[in-house]
Amino acid sequence: MPQTHVQGHIELIAKHEQEFLAQRTPTERLSDNIAEFIGSLPFVAAHLCIFAAWITYNSLPHTSHFDPEPFSLLQTIVAMESILVASFILIRQSRLGRRSDERDHLMLQILLLTEKEITAVLGMDPRALKLA
Repeated sequence: MPQTHVQGHIELIAKHEQEFLAQRTPTERLSDNIAEFIGSLPFVAAHLCIFAAWITYNSLPHTSHFDPEPFSLLQTIVAMESILVASFILIRQSRLGRRSDERDHLMLQILLLTEKEITAVLGMDPRALKLA
């Protein structure tokens, strides 16, 4: 089955996306994987379980509380983690922003070529188009 013009363009776009992902450095891959995990429900569920267990254990009577209320150790850990989480998310967003800029530049080139082609078609003699 012959490939249509549109299918060829779709495959070319998919190839560019795969090349973009393949060209990431190991550090970018790691930060993408971490950012992807951070944005998942298992990350949220794990934190809810850890926080609940931490608070429950340190609130129970007759246990040695390693972090008594107001849970200052937990607050410190959460604050440090939030700095790291924000950093990973910003790294990923910055890289995705650069990719978006590349797509916008490509779209501008396509639109300019399209305008040039349409202008050329509009300037043709209608008899040369052989419209039926």
